[in-house]
Amino acid sequence: LKSYYRDGYFTQKGKIPMGYPDYDFFINSFKTYFRAILKKLQDKNLPGRLIVDIGSGPGVFLNEAKKLGFRVMGVDLSREASLTARSKYGIKVWLGEFEKLKISPDTIDIITCFQTLEHMKNPQKFLKTAYRMLKRGGILLITTPNNDSLWKKILGRHWFSYSHNEHLFFWGRKSLSLAFHKCGFTQKEFFSDDWRSYSFTEVLQLVRAYSGIDLTGGWLSPLTKLIGRCRIPFPIGSIGVLARED
Repeated sequence: LKSYYRDGYFTQKGKIPMGYPDYDFFINSFKTYFRAILKKLQDKNLPGRLIVDIGSGPGVFLNEAKKLGFRVMGVDLSREASLTARSKYGIKVWLGEFEKLKISPDTIDIITCFQTLEHMKNPQKFLKTAYRMLKRGGILLITTPNNDSLWKKILGRHWFSYSHNEHLFFWGRKSLSLAFHKCGFTQKEFFSDDWRSYSFTEVLQLVRAYSGIDLTGGWLSPLTKLIGRCRIPFPIGSIGVLARED
């Protein structure tokens, strides 16, 4: 599995077989999204302030959390991304699988997992480990592509999640609910993660990454210069789950 997360995973160019279409190019949009997620977490009755982010990548989410006073730690398989998180944001990252993390049970207040559950060889093992590691009343927050979404139904085999070779499982609300319940999470709250806000320029980059169609030049160039920074909603067809350790 580690072979998928080689150097360059977060800086893909051209049509995507795996990875991200240049993570840094979208960094402001990621920050906006992560701030909204942190607001959602802060509105909950939290047992403490330690967040462990699974699939933490270059550390953007954890850096936003750190600004709000959270204690943070990342877990990732990408050596390159882990080094970026450490050097750029001073974030401690465990390079390896979460299940092998050397930390005592009942220690973590919040575990986050953005668009990563679908990558895991053994998601049930991950969920059981998360349940064991969380303090009583602790929160597990996951987002993942929604296999029941309208966008998946419309796009069919062209849906973005099917473009990634490293996506091993495809989840819907029913399968997520069953998996969480089997692993001990009886308190679950689902939320929509269907739309993201991107600039017009970013949307053009996403179209190029997932379809191979380059609309960034030609007749669209004047329009891009005029409204390139204007933000518009873009459908991704994702679902979120917020669960508590009882």
